[in-house]
Amino acid sequence: MPSTALNLSNSADVHVKERRALTKSILLGAVGIAISVGAALWLISIETDRQRAELARQAEQAKGIIAYRFAQYETLINAGRSLFAGSKDLSRNAWQRFSQGILEQQEFAGLWGVSRVVRIPLDQLDQLQAEIRASGLEPATVNLHDQAWVCPIFFNEPIERNSISIGLD
Repeated sequence: MPSTALNLSNSADVHVKERRALTKSILLGAVGIAISVGAALWLISIETDRQRAELARQAEQAKGIIAYRFAQYETLINAGRSLFAGSKDLSRNAWQRFSQGILEQQEFAGLWGVSRVVRIPLDQLDQLQAEIRASGLEPATVNLHDQAWVCPIFFNEPIERNSISIGLD
């Protein structure tokens, strides 16, 4: 009989050893998963920080480009203002030469034309339209409002793509 007790004792020892081995395997697997999850979260954090830094760099670059373009447009407006200040009666040819000189020197993103808009009393509209016709262009129809003045486009360069806008209010 002692051999049966020994078999039971050995069988119990084997069960305990198997449980311990299984527990160790489960714990080892859990630790491995925890380390893998921690490493993945760490890598995600590093990549997120890298992408945020890249986005901040791109935003700063876009801000600089926008500021540069606004400065270009401001310079263009001031140049036009100076042209008018230095001339009593600005002709279409003078405006055309000015516009071509400006547009050939720089790229103005989104700029379709360089216009001169005049504010005139409503009773002078017919005279302005006659001047436009005399220059070989057909003025656009002005929609009259209940006001004493209008602001039609008088010059708009390059004329090839902007002639339809001449005379618009």
